[in-house]
Amino acid sequence: MGQRSGDTPGGLVAATGPVAPGSSLHALLESAPSGEAREVDGATAAARFTFRTQGGDWCRELAVSSGTSRNAAIACRRDGGWRVDLVGVEAAGGEVYRPAGGDEPLREAVDALIDGEPIERDAERALVARGWARD
Repeated sequence: MGQRSGDTPGGLVAATGPVAPGSSLHALLESAPSGEAREVDGATAAARFTFRTQGGDWCRELAVSSGTSRNAAIACRRDGGWRVDLVGVEAAGGEVYRPAGGDEPLREAVDALIDGEPIERDAERALVARGWARD
């Protein structure tokens, strides 16, 4: 994945890959309800929504901001751990750097992955409470 150095808040989601267990990003993904902002590695981060993929995995779209930089990312839970799969970086001035082709790679990625609609708040809270166990 291509990226520009300096555009991502604290390196929080600067690259795709596994999320370290015990990290503040991992804690946010595991336990924060969508819309609840938390400090994560010197940035402010929140899950926007949670959805199930066609393959049965759970994913969350994230919003991360620090200063004039804003990121959006998709992280999915597989084999008991979280992995950041796609990152979009919005630099100062609102210009979005898109790591994948197309005008809306994050939206396109969600559309390609999602099975149905994002889950509702109460269902998300229940999912978190049961440790992300599948129904």
